[in-house]
Amino acid sequence: MMERYSGYNDSGVEWIGEIPLKWEEIKLKHLTQKIGSGITPRGGAEVYLDSGIPLIRSQNVHFDGLQLEKVAYISQEIHDSMSSTKIKPNDVLFNITGASIGRCSYVPNDFREANVNQHVCIIRPNRKVGSQYLKYLLESIVGQSQVFHSQVGTSREGLNFEQLKNFIFCLPAEGEQDSIVAFLNHKTHLIDTLIEKKQKQIELLQEQRAAVINQAVTKGLNPNVKMKDSGIEWLGEVPEHWEIKRLKHISPKQTVGVVVNPSSYFSDEGVPFLLGNNVLEGKFNTGSVRTISPESNEKLKKSMLRSGDLAVVRVGYPGTAAVVPPELDGCNCASIMIVRKDQSFDSHWLCYSINSAIGKYQVDVVKYGAAQKQYNISHAVEFWYPVPPYGEQSEIRKEIDKKSEIIDDSICKLQKHVDLIQEYRTTLISEVVTGKIDVRNEVIP
Repeated sequence: MMERYSGYNDSGVEWIGEIPLKWEEIKLKHLTQKIGSGITPRGGAEVYLDSGIPLIRSQNVHFDGLQLEKVAYISQEIHDSMSSTKIKPNDVLFNITGASIGRCSYVPNDFREANVNQHVCIIRPNRKVGSQYLKYLLESIVGQSQVFHSQVGTSREGLNFEQLKNFIFCLPAEGEQDSIVAFLNHKTHLIDTLIEKKQKQIELLQEQRAAVINQAVTKGLNPNVKMKDSGIEWLGEVPEHWEIKRLKHISPKQTVGVVVNPSSYFSDEGVPFLLGNNVLEGKFNTGSVRTISPESNEKLKKSMLRSGDLAVVRVGYPGTAAVVPPELDGCNCASIMIVRKDQSFDSHWLCYSINSAIGKYQVDVVKYGAAQKQYNISHAVEFWYPVPPYGEQSEIRKEIDKKSEIIDDSICKLQKHVDLIQEYRTTLISEVVTGKIDVRNEVIP
């Protein structure tokens, strides 16, 4: 049981509550020397490079640190022209738009040159607060609740600088920040290590699920079936009675959601309008789906989806596919390849095939774009797939469904554990940075 401070005062701020004596309430603008965001270079993704100066975007900013595995790069010339948006060591980077709004990270001391785009805010602390402590303030419940209550924008969440400047926090008495940061660094490291182990278990189960799918769609369910050479080096042998077909010969009906400016059709209510980020492997994420009016949907008949069609992501995570369920019948889409339902194949079997390793391999060969990966339908229709008879397609689909359900159940349980651990992490940070518990005498190994 951790100790509390000897005395408290009412902060007068509802979301902070009581704070220890000698602590003070203070607005973010009095803790910083700079609050400002970056810009997207002229030309957008077209000027991104495979190497150069990192351009940090919202997907690179995480609570457990900057994740730069998929960072975009810009030239030295563009970097120099964006001098006001260059980051410095000990800056705090804070996402101000989109689904990851409020996520933040600090820039390590040894970090080299980089820039940020307009979705990431640079918060440069002054001498009153350290960057790590400020980062903990922002990711605490106190910080995140202010993010939630300050969001603006109808189609996309957003924060402006004036709102950020007026965020209210409590600051410890002089000399306490270092002990609090040391405690939280130690505890969050232990928590993050545990989360990492759980996530590794999830990844292994996902790999197992992928192996089950790939085995079933390339070798079938009968281990004793006679095999033949597919004639395709990367595919290898397939059951002798199967055919090898290009996608255009499995389903001759492919169309694409090609709305030039989908945002011009968005409305507050109406028919669901799917973008690439709404399509996951084998399912749809409709939590943040846009809508268009029935009249607009009628104008866009070519890209209207029907139950049983396959929606295949063309831009973003190209090749990811899901079968349109009855509840999304009649909705519309953009940046998606539509494989129309046909009586000659089982939609769910084809979906598993497209999402399998052989589908992903063929996407990797033809995809392009430094930041926004995509492929052309003219390439996708030429992809090869091993095709069993229709009845066997259904058997394969049912067997994958059964095995996937068991694996997905295990993944779901692990993810719940991860969510609970992350919730504890946030609560611990919040209790410490608001002074609800006193960690000054905690022993750090």
